[in-house]
Amino acid sequence: MRNWQPSVTCQSLCKCYPAQALQVYGFQIQYEDKTAAGQADISGFFAIRDYYDKRRISIFHRESENPSRINFAAGAGEVNVVCPLRGILYGNLVFEYDLAIKSTHGRGGMPQLGCCMEGAALYEVGEKIVPYSGSHKIIHAEIPVDGGKRMYLKFVRFNKAIEAQVTIEPSIGSEFCLVARMGDIADEIQLFNGKFVAAPDQETQFVLVVPFDEILELKFTNPSTTGKSPEKIYTYYSFYHGRSRQTVKLASGLKICMEIKWSRM
Repeated sequence: MRNWQPSVTCQSLCKCYPAQALQVYGFQIQYEDKTAAGQADISGFFAIRDYYDKRRISIFHRESENPSRINFAAGAGEVNVVCPLRGILYGNLVFEYDLAIKSTHGRGGMPQLGCCMEGAALYEVGEKIVPYSGSHKIIHAEIPVDGGKRMYLKFVRFNKAIEAQVTIEPSIGSEFCLVARMGDIADEIQLFNGKFVAAPDQETQFVLVVPFDEILELKFTNPSTTGKSPEKIYTYYSFYHGRSRQTVKLASGLKICMEIKWSRM
């Protein structure tokens, strides 16, 4: 059974159910050797299964021919996660991963960065789940890996959550950065950063977990402009269902079509 808050009646007289759900905020790989530093390429996948829908929810996936770049410092490197295709419901989770990390320094560089990590791990809540209880909560999950390595995941649990599907339609060659912020959480989530070339690994649709009746803030900047790039901030209040569409106009003349679709989980 889903971890739902009792139903409420919308203005359209339909019954809707928020849920306790998790938004991924960070994914970090740490080495026991704190001198490990430099750049490395990472490929493979990291996925999560929740207790309701046992299918994989991917937060990272790159083919070996198209890896993602990580910058390591003091033995730690931050992995750029992707937004999953749906929200993650709060409860016991299973982590599955098969990752390959390769140093970009070549022979004689930083061999300690190269490794392969494959396996699965169970994350147990360890507390009684009470629907719609307490405030937003930051959760850290630690996954030990052979060879003195560890992976860390950072989540925020929203107790009364819905989904926001954000779709952008940039033109080829557009260069911009898009970040999101939800509720009263100060941390931002990077959705897009760089030049849009319609590559297979460039996401244009993002599913975010947003607390009901609170804000979703989307911030656009154009790093290609000279000097300090002005920001365009769009703020939305979350609903159980609905749709909003508008055109974003940046100072450089760049136009990006954006659509937000709200739905319960």
